[in-house]
Amino acid sequence: MPSPSLHRGGSSGHALDVGYGPMHILLISPGFYPFHGHNAVTEATAGLAKALRNLKYEVTTLCPLLPSEAHKQRGLARRLDPLSVKLGDQSKEFVIFESKSPSGVNHVFLSHEDPTSSASPETLSDMDVFFCEAASRFVHEFPEALDVVHVHDVACALCVPMLKSTEHTANANYPILFTLYDLEHQGKLSELQASELGLQNKDFSDSLLFAGTVNPAAAAIQYTDVLCTNTVRLAADLEDDSTAMGLKQRAEQREHCAIGIDFGVDTSVWNPATDTFLKTHYESINLQGKIQNKTQLQFEKDLDVEADTPLCVWLIENTDSLPESLDETFFQRLFRNELQLIICTPSDSLPEVVTTQEQSFEKQLRCQLNMSEQDQHRLIAAADFLLLSTSSNHLLNLSVVAFRYGSIPVVADTSFLPHCVLDCDTELRSGSSFLFSTTHNDDVLKTLQRALAAYSQKKLFLDLQHNIMKTDLSWDRSARHYAQLYKELASAEQKQEK
Repeated sequence: MPSPSLHRGGSSGHALDVGYGPMHILLISPGFYPFHGHNAVTEATAGLAKALRNLKYEVTTLCPLLPSEAHKQRGLARRLDPLSVKLGDQSKEFVIFESKSPSGVNHVFLSHEDPTSSASPETLSDMDVFFCEAASRFVHEFPEALDVVHVHDVACALCVPMLKSTEHTANANYPILFTLYDLEHQGKLSELQASELGLQNKDFSDSLLFAGTVNPAAAAIQYTDVLCTNTVRLAADLEDDSTAMGLKQRAEQREHCAIGIDFGVDTSVWNPATDTFLKTHYESINLQGKIQNKTQLQFEKDLDVEADTPLCVWLIENTDSLPESLDETFFQRLFRNELQLIICTPSDSLPEVVTTQEQSFEKQLRCQLNMSEQDQHRLIAAADFLLLSTSSNHLLNLSVVAFRYGSIPVVADTSFLPHCVLDCDTELRSGSSFLFSTTHNDDVLKTLQRALAAYSQKKLFLDLQHNIMKTDLSWDRSARHYAQLYKELASAEQKQEK
């Protein structure tokens, strides 16, 4: 096990010894970018995998994939023999697809067509449970020696106790690391689900029962060799009754506390100097290209082409991403300021309280539906501010993506944010973002007004843009911290075997 004195988090600048010969790391995740789109987990898995390859690790990823999606992907090889899995009285067959990325990461996908196979952070579907069982079976039959299995997010949490189950103890000679991305949404199961899937007959069934619910996250915390969170602040939350969402009791039963490692940004995907989605590239030393992206977008959206007018892009995933008590008054007060606002969503609709404002403020407000990946890149590159009014972790990884593009984040102050996202003072001498303490519309509005006041300080605001773009946000540093954990885990496992 790692030493309790191991640095918590990814913010330390000291060098880490990550050399441990050729190690093979398996990452189990509910998704992997670009196969599963953009979100905190898919981008983290992809960025970490590439960074580990740069450290000369052998890396394999294991994820679910619908056959309908598999057919859209090029370069996937299909294995002839499916993987059969039985839980309770139900049986499923998973088709196995494989590929290898240009960076050398090996990808394995377990594919089964089922309408309930989409993972939810609040609850798990039957197919989520079947995927975890199939993944565990696949790992135990893996033809190569694995040094560490790294499981990501609550959707895959059941993989941890399943891999540690006495059903497979003879083959389970690898340590497991589990990374939590969210404390509130714990992927719970109903008692009926657990019964129908035969989970009450598993040797880890007692660990699933936690605080009166069937809780895979709690079971993973109990069984994992090392527990991590994807930010330093989230690890601290696990130690506080008021923020641990009931998981502190289970975490305290462990020998060592959770280790927080701040996530990074995949700079091969998010880089304004090379981004293939942008019409004009730019770097921190010269923001003229950013200004051109801004005026191009203003022209396309039929807004006044004014480089000096602050442009805010507001990304909304769903109605949960909106401020509490949002109404017409919010927009009336907001547009008393000189501001252009583009509200965009990947869905095909926005709430009426938003869309009805577009006519009222036709010179300042635009709404964009069905936002594509290209749209998202171009919007962030053009924006002076990126507003994320959600307090969930699904979009908040974009707060640090905004750094790369010189777009100042206006976001909720939550534990899903890494250490580099700090509130600016009024004179812009410190900080990197503008944070609101609650998602009530008054707090969001006041924070936007602070941001607009900062924009009026042209020289200081330009310095702020330069500074955040120069922040080291790559996955390299975070990957080195994970690599240190892998090394210590593998070393401890070898000692136990001796």
